[in-house]
Amino acid sequence: MCSTCGVKGEKKAMDVREWTCACGAQHDRDINASINLLMLAN
Repeated sequence: MCSTCGVKGEKKAMDVREWTCACGAQHDRDINASINLLMLAN
């Protein structure tokens, strides 16, 4: 899920470490996941 716009994209293979959302945001897989988890915790 994009931590910028919230769009849930398709599953990605584990070797995909970086990706660009349709909104234009560029993500590192681990950092994006961390941001999403922090948002869920609040």
